[in-house]
Amino acid sequence: MDTNSFEFGHLEGVKLLKLLERLCKKWPDPSPYTSNIFGCASEKFGPLWEQFKGFPDRPEITGFLSAVTPVRELDMGILTLMPLQTLNEFQWNCAPLCTIPKSFGFLGIASWCGQSDGDAWAVNLRTGVLLSIDLGSGSSDLEEITQRSYAHSPNLAHWRHGRMADAVRRGWILSTEIEDLV
Repeated sequence: MDTNSFEFGHLEGVKLLKLLERLCKKWPDPSPYTSNIFGCASEKFGPLWEQFKGFPDRPEITGFLSAVTPVRELDMGILTLMPLQTLNEFQWNCAPLCTIPKSFGFLGIASWCGQSDGDAWAVNLRTGVLLSIDLGSGSSDLEEITQRSYAHSPNLAHWRHGRMADAVRRGWILSTEIEDLV
């Protein structure tokens, strides 16, 4: 399957939701997760993409977001998914993204508690690479941002596998419990 297609992105989003569902079953209060709260229609992302005119189309990111965008915020430790309005605000009002020039083309798709609380998962719209950008790593120097970011992933599948590995590393789930999600 073409890793740049809407279908690929949507499938990766669905697989990520399956991981989140398994994690919820491990926690005493699974109330933050309800499978039917996900799924924005892709046409609702027009205003988000309007802000990034001139960058290559990323249908895989639209597909992914259409699968995983919740109605309300969902904090799962390995990532926090945001409703569409919050996702739009995240691009412009929250560090580290608000400290990075929009001309660099970093689109934040989630946040998480990585090296610091509030790091951004962002896709570089020019290259398609997903990066975790530390809260304090916003800069007007593109090379500095890239060097200071961590957890580079060349595509959504690689990124999702990283989230699974992180859940295993943190002891939230056993590696045998994710074998069918690979």
